[in-house]
Amino acid sequence: MTQFEARYEAGTLSASQNALRVLKPTVLAVAMGCVGSAWAADGGVVVNGTGRIATQGATTTVTQSTDKMVVNWNNFDIAQGQTVNFAQPNASSAVLNRVVGPVKATDIQGTLNANGRVYVVNPAGVMFGQNAVVNADSVVASTLDIGAQQFMAGGRAAGNQKLLDLSAGSTKGSIVNQGRINARQVALLGGQVLNKGQINATGDVTLGSAQTATLSLDNSGFSVALGAPELNALVDNGGMIVAKGGNVRLTAAATGDALRNAVRNTGTIEARRATTGAGGSIELRSDADGQISFGGKLTADDRINIEARPGTATSKGRTIVVEPTAQLQASDIAINAVGSTLTTNGSYTANTVTLAGDSLDVSASIDHKQLRDDRFDGLLESRRDSNVASVRADGSGVAGQGRWRRDQLFKLQNEGTKYFHANSTAADSQATDAGSVAIGGGAKSAGTNTVAIGEGAQTTYNDNMAIGAGASGGGGASIAIGTKASTAAVNGANNQTAVGYAAKSDVNMGTALGGRANAKADSSVALGSDAVADRASGIGGSTKGAVSVGSGGAGVATETRQIISVARGTQDTDAVTYDNAEKTSITMGGEGASTPVAIHNVADGVADHDAVNISQLNQRLQSNNTEVLNQANSYTDQRINDVWQDLGDEINQVNRQANRGIAAASALVNVTPYLPGKTAVNAGVASYRGEAALGVGVSRWSDNGRVNFNAGVSAAKGDEPVFRVGVGYVF
Repeated sequence: MTQFEARYEAGTLSASQNALRVLKPTVLAVAMGCVGSAWAADGGVVVNGTGRIATQGATTTVTQSTDKMVVNWNNFDIAQGQTVNFAQPNASSAVLNRVVGPVKATDIQGTLNANGRVYVVNPAGVMFGQNAVVNADSVVASTLDIGAQQFMAGGRAAGNQKLLDLSAGSTKGSIVNQGRINARQVALLGGQVLNKGQINATGDVTLGSAQTATLSLDNSGFSVALGAPELNALVDNGGMIVAKGGNVRLTAAATGDALRNAVRNTGTIEARRATTGAGGSIELRSDADGQISFGGKLTADDRINIEARPGTATSKGRTIVVEPTAQLQASDIAINAVGSTLTTNGSYTANTVTLAGDSLDVSASIDHKQLRDDRFDGLLESRRDSNVASVRADGSGVAGQGRWRRDQLFKLQNEGTKYFHANSTAADSQATDAGSVAIGGGAKSAGTNTVAIGEGAQTTYNDNMAIGAGASGGGGASIAIGTKASTAAVNGANNQTAVGYAAKSDVNMGTALGGRANAKADSSVALGSDAVADRASGIGGSTKGAVSVGSGGAGVATETRQIISVARGTQDTDAVTYDNAEKTSITMGGEGASTPVAIHNVADGVADHDAVNISQLNQRLQSNNTEVLNQANSYTDQRINDVWQDLGDEINQVNRQANRGIAAASALVNVTPYLPGKTAVNAGVASYRGEAALGVGVSRWSDNGRVNFNAGVSAAKGDEPVFRVGVGYVF
């Protein structure tokens, strides 16, 4: 039992104490007058409409023939174990039970059943005891009287509506429920209304306290509007109210003590929306004087609205106190202490929470999507000083102390947070270590002096920073800036920098700048989008990892860039620019000025003035050697062939000439006849090896026959002629 329930039971709450004071003597008198007998409804007379009343044993049956019926009772008590049944034409049929006998409260401890609408009116009060059970389509229990004629007429006409007026008489009792009421609609109306039992409804539930009230009637049921305020009016729920498909209203119009509770809740109220979309709201409302004070649990599918509003300019009170035990859960929650003070504790769970009043004293756990008011379009409304002790926007608690004025709240809304907004459905951000900052849905900053900003950004090591959606900072003293940018403590790597979309550095002191740039070697630098720096230190005498402005490697397409606007180098380790040396010559030296150097990895030359590498030169030399040798061999073969041909021709010519000479010589061999004093001419033909020759000779002997002169000529075809001259002497 909570301290508030204990106070209620002990009667230390003045309004509750007054209500119980009214009922206790009545109940005691009834109990004393019925010693040895069972209480029962008595003296029922049908005064309007048609019907009959019959009692048999512990059961009284009221049969209703007309759609509406009024029954006057001497008393309408139902003892434990007794039952009163109403048999009505249909669910919309209504019966008004008016207690007109001796002034005492109606005490229902048994069972009341009805298939239609049942009104029980007793100015002295109506009490449903702990064992009471009520089952009906609709139940109205009231200390405010209802006129029989107006009831039978279905209410007075007001435009398109039918209104039923309820008014207080000289006796002002209370309505108390400690039992179970099951109905589609329930209305408990009186000078004071207390519920310590259970009310289950499929429609609206109204607990109202005022001097007058009006029921707006229609085929589906009724709605309640309170009228003139009642002195010390009170509505107090310490039990359970469940409306599955309807709304729950606890409302009072009170005059009197400004510090007195007019509406109070320490129990459970639940309002669920019907499948048609109707219902699902809870309203606690105080008009005129008195305050609203509530704890317990309030759950609504739609809205919880709690408002204390002055009925007139002279009305007092109107404060709202939300007790530490209060638990509120709804789509929207609005609490407004109009012209007065709102003191709120407890816990809130809602999409939107609106807290308003001239003065606010807030120490609450608020789990919400938006904490706002209608005046400042966001946060808390206070027209005067407000003490904001602890506001927990995520339910976990962010403590703060101080008095906030309206202008301070206005500045906080319009200056402090005006340009800071986050639109996310992700989990809350987390800053788990000293000096850490996390901003954005699901952002997590772990490690001391770390910063994580952006949806899902996270840091995992000290002195780290991750900025951008999905950015990840790992490794000490590292920075990752950009969507999905990341640094990682691979093998203890730290002092890394990754800037750009999906830029990555997971090596010690690596730097990656540009979209998808990747530093993969210690102390390397990758510059530009998609640049990859994976060459380690120590290559070519370097002491740091390579600086890469492109990418490439085994199995990877090479991407390159020009580096432009580079200053002329002046030192040994400076970069060389295009115009760093004379255009007509380039001289390179090693450690000494004259020491030659080797140029490695030279590409194949393709243009007339390109440099040639060793591979190209060897290929060219081999090609030239083969070509020259082939040409020399061909030339030599040709010359030999030509000489041989000429030599053969000469030999053949000599051979032919020899053959011709032999033939010619043979043709000159003529027989010289011995004819002294005579001249003889002879001719001859000779052939040798295919060569033919013709020879002609002349011979003259002297007259004495002792001297002979002879001559001849022969010639082979195609050759020079052969001449012969001879002389002969005979002795």
